[in-house]
Amino acid sequence: MMYRVGKDHHDAALAIDGAHDMMFTGRKMSGFIDVDADAVDDDEKRKAWLGMAFDFVSNLPAK
Repeated sequence: MMYRVGKDHHDAALAIDGAHDMMFTGRKMSGFIDVDADAVDDDEKRKAWLGMAFDFVSNLPAK
């Protein structure tokens, strides 16, 4: 699973076991994380990542 947590939450999101830098075409995507399938099954971890993602996207300008 991928989460867009933003640059401000990137390090905190990676500190949770099961999260890794998201790589796209061999490059690290800052502000995005990939999460192992087993970690996604953990309600508390998923809630933490989702909260970071929601915090980030709720501050983006409307399109």
